[in-house]
Amino acid sequence: MLAGLWENERDEWIKAGTDPRPPVFILVCKNTRIAKVIYDWLADDEAPAGIPSAKIGGFRNRKGQINTIRVDSKVVHETDTGEAKNDESRWMRIVLRYSGQD
Repeated sequence: MLAGLWENERDEWIKAGTDPRPPVFILVCKNTRIAKVIYDWLADDEAPAGIPSAKIGGFRNRKGQINTIRVDSKVVHETDTGEAKNDESRWMRIVLRYSGQD
């Protein structure tokens, strides 16, 4: 239900044309395992067994366009302490900085 409201809000933002960025939807999970399942379901349309497709196009990552990211506490810690070991962690720090989460 909340995702549907988000999509309606996104459509309104597109119609208004005043801000090219979509509204943000933040989902917090109990642990990283659940976060991965939810991320795969929303971003890649890989539904868990017995669960239908999310059918939320605005969350889907496709053709080089990233609409959904997953931020784990471990990645945030690595980037905060300078222990980032790969380009993905460095990219995550940039995303967090420009989304106002830094």
